[in-house]
Amino acid sequence: MNKIALLIIFLLSANLSNSQSTKTHKLMRDTIVKVGNTSVMFLRGTDITIKDRKNVISGTLANNLKLYSAAKKDVFLSKNTKVVFNANGKVISGTLHISQKNICFPLPRDPNRCIQVLEGSYFSLYDDGTFQSGTLKNIAGFKPSNSKTLILFLNNGLVYLRDDGTIKSGYLYKELNSKWGQFRGGCYIEFDEKGDIVKGVRNFNFPNTGKFIIEHIEFKNGTPYRLTNKLPCECES
Repeated sequence: MNKIALLIIFLLSANLSNSQSTKTHKLMRDTIVKVGNTSVMFLRGTDITIKDRKNVISGTLANNLKLYSAAKKDVFLSKNTKVVFNANGKVISGTLHISQKNICFPLPRDPNRCIQVLEGSYFSLYDDGTFQSGTLKNIAGFKPSNSKTLILFLNNGLVYLRDDGTIKSGYLYKELNSKWGQFRGGCYIEFDEKGDIVKGVRNFNFPNTGKFIIEHIEFKNGTPYRLTNKLPCECES
């Protein structure tokens, strides 16, 4: 059976679903589907998700493929990795091929600044094509909500931004002093929508002893609680 016939059978099966529903289908073999203006081959044995009978939302690529992103630029994506599309058939998340260098996505609410993402790594965008998350190629600075202080975040570290361009989480490039003490460079930190620290790794100093311990903590209503499971750190003595 040729691929055109397979495509017809696949779309007919999708049409059986409710017009407003989102359905997931398991592919029995590599299947070509039109996404936007591009024909995309999805990997057999994996799931493909379709909304409103015709719009492909996500699937796993059967081969390395260059696709058009919501950021209005081509991205070269790796085979055997999941890709997500917006309603217009443009990529909003995927895994860059290792050869895709110097890709840069605009910052939310600051389109003149772009964030360079590490080749071979995962990224996600908001529907308007601005950067949401990804592994930083270079050291970059972001502000927490309601703050004028720019905090540096580690290259090769994964960061998440809110849709206003403020930092949600990432790996500190260097120590950060706050009202809750000193948070360790190289370690994960997370901020809430008000810009307050909600998770992190800090040095807890014992008064008048010169000694300290390393605490992996989270904050609930402003009260710190020591975590049993450690937060990830790129470096920790």
